[in-house]
Amino acid sequence: MWKQYSIPLDGIKDLKTMSTLVIKLTGHQSVLIDGVQWQ
Repeated sequence: MWKQYSIPLDGIKDLKTMSTLVIKLTGHQSVLIDGVQWQ
């Protein structure tokens, strides 16, 4: 869902890192979490 939002190029790296971290911790995709944080 977060793909619907406009994310700055600088934010993509942070988002990618954050998503990877969340996936490692939870084992699930962080689409909902990313959507909330970028909303």
